[in-house]
Amino acid sequence: MPNEHSVIAPQQARSSRALNRMLDATEKLLLTSHFDDIAIADIAREAGMSVGNFYTRFANKDALLSVLHERYERERADELTAVIQSLEGQLLHVKVEKTMSAIVTLFSKRRGVLRSFIMVAWRRPEALSSTSKNRLGGLYQQLCDLFLASRDEISHTDAETAVNFIVNSALSVCREKLVLRPADLPGRTPMQNQAFTDQLAFMVLSYLRSPISVDPANT
Repeated sequence: MPNEHSVIAPQQARSSRALNRMLDATEKLLLTSHFDDIAIADIAREAGMSVGNFYTRFANKDALLSVLHERYERERADELTAVIQSLEGQLLHVKVEKTMSAIVTLFSKRRGVLRSFIMVAWRRPEALSSTSKNRLGGLYQQLCDLFLASRDEISHTDAETAVNFIVNSALSVCREKLVLRPADLPGRTPMQNQAFTDQLAFMVLSYLRSPISVDPANT
């Protein structure tokens, strides 16, 4: 399937390795810098390559970022899908604890590239490919379906609304705390990942197990 972005596809294993070196270098730089502040020369230097090598593979910096995002999304989807599939048939609390742990780990270990992906989605939503949108939507639905399969353990009177709301809320909290919010910003709660995961799982389980009555007219 043709790529939507202006990247020249590598034809040989050596070219493929060079491509991954550039992607790895960019992801490393994103841990400490915003993408707009990273120059092509910085990427080439970090990758141990020349600027000319960069332009043999990418038309511009945005083309590289698109390919980096595609790689990240694909790997993230594969990892989380594997976790979700391994939890089929488990009790609700096990599903929640394991998926929240996986999400916190995924958001934390590659926060730089995830932050850049989020910023692109906010600033230039038209830049997101249909593949990206479908993959994200599918992953979100897999997670909701996993929890809904334990419907008999959910006390909320509208299980589908409850699951959709709390999954959305949990992901929003993770984005804010782990990816977007600067460490020195007032209101940020210092917390190690395990403690944060425990609180996140408690939030999700408490909400789903609360027998809240919902007026259908307000949903």
